[in-house]
Amino acid sequence: MTYPRTDCRYLPVSMFAEADAVLDAMTQTDPAIAHAVDQADAATQSKAWNDTKITAHHAIIPTAKSADLSRMSAAEQQLYQMIRTRYLVQFYPDHEADRTILSIDVAGAALRASGKTVIVEGWKTVTGSADETDEDKAGNARLPAVSEGDPCRVTDIKIQAKQTRPPAAYTEGTLIAAMKNIASRVTDERLKKIMKDTAGLGTEATRAGIIKTLIDRGFLAKKKKKRVSTEAGQALIGVLPQTITNPDTTALWEQALDDISTRRMTLDDFVARQTKWVRAAVGQVSRSGLAMPQGIEAKPQKKCPECGQAMRKRQSQHGAFWGCTGYPDCTTTVQIGGKRRRKKAAEE
Repeated sequence: MTYPRTDCRYLPVSMFAEADAVLDAMTQTDPAIAHAVDQADAATQSKAWNDTKITAHHAIIPTAKSADLSRMSAAEQQLYQMIRTRYLVQFYPDHEADRTILSIDVAGAALRASGKTVIVEGWKTVTGSADETDEDKAGNARLPAVSEGDPCRVTDIKIQAKQTRPPAAYTEGTLIAAMKNIASRVTDERLKKIMKDTAGLGTEATRAGIIKTLIDRGFLAKKKKKRVSTEAGQALIGVLPQTITNPDTTALWEQALDDISTRRMTLDDFVARQTKWVRAAVGQVSRSGLAMPQGIEAKPQKKCPECGQAMRKRQSQHGAFWGCTGYPDCTTTVQIGGKRRRKKAAEE
């Protein structure tokens, strides 16, 4: 497959001519999909072929080189199958269906039912119902043939007392998905579109690292599979200016970066604007201060065995280590999980 560390979902038009070769390689790799490949129309050019949407790297697709499935692990095979399926379905017709919605009045209460009848199976010939959400499946029931105004007999009534539940806590997976779909939290429609186009906060390669940093700094905590905010994290969000914590700000930055790529803005203009913005944000905090809530316990800090000052976790080419915050007066370091590596006082 092609370069994996990308979240781009588009392909350069120049690669369209290679479609037949890629499909042939897929069949050679796994003869079981030969029939599905034969049904594909390699002359169909989907919306995925769009040079204007290409970022640093194009979408992940199979290459024109066949592979040996038997040498792949189960996880590698599953990943390869997902990638090849996405590539294959774009050469299939659209999936077409008629959706019916019934609105029924029962003694003044409005009831609603929905159903779907497939007209053309199209690309779902390949994927089946794998791409359907629970909501999609719930609306796929076959409804009886009725006409407007037909009476409907109510045969059974069940009353269930329920209470609304708070949203489920995030897991690592759902938190990454929320970062990717942060557009749903943006109120401005123009900015919402920008966040959809740029695929949210971070990239596929950086989102897990961002979460790890928040955990390491004590702003998030692990509770089994859940990821929850700590008091320190909530306090930090509470005292920072809204322009820093609002995802709309990220959308504005993404728009500026897009303007740079299309030469509507220069890099110097962007840096100057960001400098002005940072100074304004710092000035706001300087004037109003940060009213940190009382009673929040600071995350325990490792003390320097030489001078007693706090140590900070750092990274080097040899791995992670603790470094004294008293540097350069104290250059004591401690290897993570090990002993003191070196110490040196400035006056020596």
